[in-house]
Amino acid sequence: MELERWRECWARAEAAADELRSGVARLGLEPAVCRRVRPIVTHPGRVYVDVGMLPEDAARIIARALGPERPVVSGDGGPPGLPGEDRRTSV
Repeated sequence: MELERWRECWARAEAAADELRSGVARLGLEPAVCRRVRPIVTHPGRVYVDVGMLPEDAARIIARALGPERPVVSGDGGPPGLPGEDRRTSV
């Protein structure tokens, strides 16, 4: 990957990680949880945000903040996904 492309991908990953860190901080979780959120760029240029291992209480707080629990059932017999998610394509 060219350096300019990597920088663009890194900036996107860093921005997404910053947004997630801000959201976690707004939930009142300790700063150590925010430090676990890190930007990642793979060799082919895929952009990810790694949340690392979260303490159980932090994971539950984040899950509650995402909204009410509701089961998501796959129509094709495969594993459940997110509402509106098309699992046939990879990110």
